Amino acid sequence: DYNIVEAFDQPWKVNLDNTASEKHWGIFTVDRQPKFSWIGPVIEFEEWPFQAAAATLIALLPAFWFLARWKNLQLPGKIFFGVLVQFAATLLIWTMSVPVMRDLGPNINLMGFVLFPAQLLLLIVILISGVEMTELTWSGRLKRAFKPLKADPDAIAETHYPKVSLHLPCYNEPAEMVKLTIDSLLAMDYPNFEVLVIDNNTKDPEVWRPVKEYCDTLGERVKFFSLGKWPGAKAGALNFALSKTAPDAEIVGVVDSDYQVRPDWLSSLVPYFKDPKVGHVQAPQDHRDWQNDLFKEMINWEYAGFFDIGMVYRNEANAIIQHGTMTLIRKKALEDSGAWAEWCIVEDAELGLRLLKQGYESVYIQDRMGHGLVPDSFMAYKKQRFRWAYGAIQILKAHWRLLVPFKNTGLTPSQKYHFISGWLPWIADGLYLMFCITSLVWSLGMVLAPHYFATPLAFFTLPTVGVFFAKIIHHLFLYSTRVKCSIKQRFLSAVAGMGLTYAIAWAMWQGIFTKSTPFMRTPKMAAKMSFIQGFQMALEESVLMVLHWIAAAAVLVVPLLTGRVDMFYDPDVRLWSGVLVVQSMPFLAALVTSLISTLPSRDEKH
Repeated sequence: DYNIVEAFDQPWKVNLDNTASEKHWGIFTVDRQPKFSWIGPVIEFEEWPFQAAAATLIALLPAFWFLARWKNLQLPGKIFFGVLVQFAATLLIWTMSVPVMRDLGPNINLMGFVLFPAQLLLLIVILISGVEMTELTWSGRLKRAFKPLKADPDAIAETHYPKVSLHLPCYNEPAEMVKLTIDSLLAMDYPNFEVLVIDNNTKDPEVWRPVKEYCDTLGERVKFFSLGKWPGAKAGALNFALSKTAPDAEIVGVVDSDYQVRPDWLSSLVPYFKDPKVGHVQAPQDHRDWQNDLFKEMINWEYAGFFDIGMVYRNEANAIIQHGTMTLIRKKALEDSGAWAEWCIVEDAELGLRLLKQGYESVYIQDRMGHGLVPDSFMAYKKQRFRWAYGAIQILKAHWRLLVPFKNTGLTPSQKYHFISGWLPWIADGLYLMFCITSLVWSLGMVLAPHYFATPLAFFTLPTVGVFFAKIIHHLFLYSTRVKCSIKQRFLSAVAGMGLTYAIAWAMWQGIFTKSTPFMRTPKMAAKMSFIQGFQMALEESVLMVLHWIAAAAVLVVPLLTGRVDMFYDPDVRLWSGVLVVQSMPFLAALVTSLISTLPSRDEKH
């Protein structure tokens, strides 16, 4: 190896390889000034004290602000969060200073201009995850840990049981499954409720007719309505049910058609409505019949992370996401807020935001009060998460003014923070997909036009890889402390969640550029897909995975075949090849999860 050193900089040189280095190989500037000291030790970056000072000052403000608020934070949590903030600030300064300190070509500068905002958002996502880890691990006892309530046995005669109207929306659901849900509702120990079963948009009457016939045998407490073709999807059905709700009902409950509730669901949760500030009470979604199916086991525990980690954390700030099953809502609050939003495909989360804006309190009970069915296929799992992510963008576009900081919008600063921080990881997935596609295009340029596409530098690639591993560490750490599952189940849930990256990213981009998308029902009790269909359900992810692997091999092999051996041994090229492989992991996870979903359950094997 050798290096050409010239006497003077020559910035007028023709830029043959699209880098600016040969223009500035001199040891003197073009004005004949020495570029570095001729005596003393050689220091590669003389500006490092300024970099260190800048990183420290940037880290001090958020660290002091957060630590001052966490009065009950234990010492290990303070150390962890302080180190995390300092690490993020150091990485930020390093990323910003490299283009200034190094003489980079215009293509690298353009890449930096495009990718730096994305990297900044990824760093913010890491910090948000760090705040969550710190709060849930080292802040002591939860301030809003609600438990099921029971009426005083000595005052049963005087106990007031407000009437509850339970709404059970159905769309093309198996009749036997719906009957089991109705049976579980009628088996509750609460004395004052009605059940409204609403079937909408089911094309074949033979699907809903057995449910109607069954409801007709159950007396006046259960009413069935078939709406035929009806606008507004699930929200439209729920608004119809609201119009048919008993006038004396004080609380509205929503249950999905596949849920079997505990007998004490209402008797344990309705007492919270004695407080007029309470607008809705939420119990977790939980699931059944997954124990003998590896795919269902994976996604069951992936769901559990949200309800045992995310919802518990948000509940501390009265900022829970309302999800449309196992939920109880004060009827007056529901009507005053404008009922269910038929323009939004996540009408439950949208309503929850409006209830909080009106100043109502939310209550989250971590106890499992009912169990439903998980999706039967990877495609159903993907479509469900796509709907949630797309709906989040709909809400953000419609209600962004409510989330503006330092402005009185009806929401507290903590509520604004939790709603924004809850959606940022999904937005980061959208940027991740953009980065992946950009990486593939850039790799193609490196192979076909190396004079114009230089190897991406480490300060572009390492943050992305770091975020990938940070997400895994965050997942596994909080699962080990908050979710009661085995090590194997933690890893399975991580694979399942990672496999949704493309679906979430696509929902983000589609949500930004479109106003609405059809409501996608999650089918229940469907037959297993074939092994070939397993590949088809993850086709887009598989294509992206293979393209990343081809690109990773091409940037190493093609230089050898074309005589550019120096590129093969270039550490930056090898690093870039490794980054491409790491970037393919979420797409590989999607394919693995999809293929696992086609495997027969343990019952079927025997």
